[in-house]
Amino acid sequence: MALNTQTLITRTLSAVVYVILLLGSLLISYYTAYLFFGIVAIVGFNEYLNLLRVKGIVASKVIGNFCAVLTYLTFFNFDTLFANSLKFNPFIFLSIIPLVLIKKAIFTKKENSFISSLLALGGILYVVIPLGLISKLVFMNLNGLPTVTYNCLIVISVIVIIWVNDTFAYLGGSLLGKRKLMERISPGKTIEGTVIGVIFGAVAGFFINKLFFLGEYTVVWVVLGTFISILATIGDLAESLFKRQAGVKDSGTIMPGHGGVLDRFDSILFTMPIVYLILSIKL
Repeated sequence: MALNTQTLITRTLSAVVYVILLLGSLLISYYTAYLFFGIVAIVGFNEYLNLLRVKGIVASKVIGNFCAVLTYLTFFNFDTLFANSLKFNPFIFLSIIPLVLIKKAIFTKKENSFISSLLALGGILYVVIPLGLISKLVFMNLNGLPTVTYNCLIVISVIVIIWVNDTFAYLGGSLLGKRKLMERISPGKTIEGTVIGVIFGAVAGFFINKLFFLGEYTVVWVVLGTFISILATIGDLAESLFKRQAGVKDSGTIMPGHGGVLDRFDSILFTMPIVYLILSIKL
């Protein structure tokens, strides 16, 4: 196959912009990180709704986006603005989301309105909440305890492990792959490549612990590296299945040469909740 220089340049420039925005937003401040992942969450949620529309399932974008924005706002670390003066738990507003969607389903005359509302809720669970959890992870230490200091090192470490897993899964599959992992969903993935990706993900966790956490949490980071790699693969497969069933190649067009937000963040959506859970149980 001939190399398409223009396509390669487009993909490379798009990837560079993606990395700069992602890492830059995290490194600058909590507010830039919160804003960046909020934009990603809403764009990704709308890509999700568009994929449903391709299959003839129409969920209200106005109500859906209202619920998505409200959900993401509940993850904001209000202590950064109000210190400890805020005495209510903003998560209480999450209870409003199902009520709004059910009300929409009951009072609309559209066919399958209840199913549409449930699927919109599913998009919030799939896209918005995992990205919202990043706002909690940047104020959590490896003992699972909340901190008052913004620290994006855990989140960046998770993203690096995902990238390492993706890279070595691709290289391993290209060089040694013989058996397809799930050909009907993702023909390019092989069992050999997946195993190699997981191994190097665990190795990446080990070295991240040595470099940035003084070797104090070896077990935690090896476990995290393993789980992150496995879940990154599952997230990629899930999004591939979603697109295949919708009959589209990409979830969107916001990233030239790469597709949409869901195409780039599918692994992060599956890993962040588990990382939060693992750290919360204080391994």
